[in-house]
Amino acid sequence: MESKTLPSLLHTNKTHVGAVEMSPWMYPYMLGYRDKVPFLNVEETLIGTQKALVFLKSVREKKGEILIVNTHPAFSKVVKKTSTILGIHYVNEHWIGGLLTNWQQLKYSVHAYKKFNSFISPIITKDIVAFPKYTKAKKRFDGIQNMVFKPDAIILLQATTAHKSIIEEAKRLKIPVIACVDSSSPTVSVEYPIPINTYSKAFCHFLCRLLVKIC
Repeated sequence: MESKTLPSLLHTNKTHVGAVEMSPWMYPYMLGYRDKVPFLNVEETLIGTQKALVFLKSVREKKGEILIVNTHPAFSKVVKKTSTILGIHYVNEHWIGGLLTNWQQLKYSVHAYKKFNSFISPIITKDIVAFPKYTKAKKRFDGIQNMVFKPDAIILLQATTAHKSIIEEAKRLKIPVIACVDSSSPTVSVEYPIPINTYSKAFCHFLCRLLVKIC
């Protein structure tokens, strides 16, 4: 892993700068404060990233399935590109409640979308505007249309209050979670936390490059 480049990347892009609103459970991952702004410990970020990558590599070696969950529009392109290269599943921008816990029912909708998409996608061009229902289904199901079974690991790029339900679903099914956690992230119990500014585009790109290289 490119461990020597990670600290410099974090400092240069200010990805170690936390949010002013601080969650007590994140104190062990903090380096300190400057002008009332918390700073994440770069070494903790490095350790968390290394542990996560070692685990993900073992999942891949066992032919396990990985799901990347991203809810930030700015990261959508790199997440889709990375997932396509690795042949893994992804969810961009919109999480479907019950995707994990209600997969046995939801998979029929996903497979119906896949069948319809294979028919309609060759027809749709830049000059033809896709109808709303198809556009909505594409945004929700495109990254999971080839998912047959529940994933063996989940990468959650933003662990915020709004996304606690994702972690709760994974916990119920005993699916290990790698989660990028910010200084203001709610108390979460995940197997592989990575303390980082969760809105850092630079770190997202860096992590995706490492995934392609190692997995």
